[in-house]
Amino acid sequence: MKRYKNNLLYQKIDEIGLDHFYIELIEKCGCNDIEELRAVEKNWIRKIGNLNVRVDGRTKEEYYIDKKEQIKKNKSENYYKNREHILQKQKQYNETHKEQKREYDKQRREEKWEEISEKNKTKYANNQEYRKKQKERSKARWENNKEEIKEQHKTYREKHKLELTQWFQTKVSCPCGGKYTLRNKAQHFQCKKHQDYLNNNIENVSSTQEETDNTELQKTNEQTNRQTIGTGDI
Repeated sequence: MKRYKNNLLYQKIDEIGLDHFYIELIEKCGCNDIEELRAVEKNWIRKIGNLNVRVDGRTKEEYYIDKKEQIKKNKSENYYKNREHILQKQKQYNETHKEQKREYDKQRREEKWEEISEKNKTKYANNQEYRKKQKERSKARWENNKEEIKEQHKTYREKHKLELTQWFQTKVSCPCGGKYTLRNKAQHFQCKKHQDYLNNNIENVSSTQEETDNTELQKTNEQTNRQTIGTGDI
């Protein structure tokens, strides 16, 4: 029986002994071929259940439906058990199959555009609810830990004084034609020049402004990272 150690039936035989098992006829059926016989057997297995994990005539789709929860559990356990190895293989595959992956993603978006769009809408609605709850939790945390949070912020500002100063002094070219530092961003957005620009270009403002800010912030972060690497921790 050792070679069947992974078979539930033979595990049970080893556990309680072969004398506790017998063969019983549960139905006489006039089947024309082996496929019909297997279909009858499959129906009985589904109806009463047994230790035979192999169901003759069951398709892959039916197998995945019957074993959905167990497959999901096994995949989850395998992922966490081999997480580093799996992530490394995914990274290597993505690096060596960039073009194929890009084409696959493009084709998938075209074929399942409506499905993806609906999922994004649902995700957005859920995120809105999540943000609302997160805001309430943050507010409650602030009310319950004001002094501690203030001290943490103070410690962070003292530790990163140079980086924060450089960040606040970052100059950004605004689509309205003006310039501002990040420290004065809110003030610039309220000035007459910027407000006039918003009123005249309302449709294109959001995306353009976001792209401009992201570009300038990326440059600043790169400069800060180079300075930090060059200086090192003392």
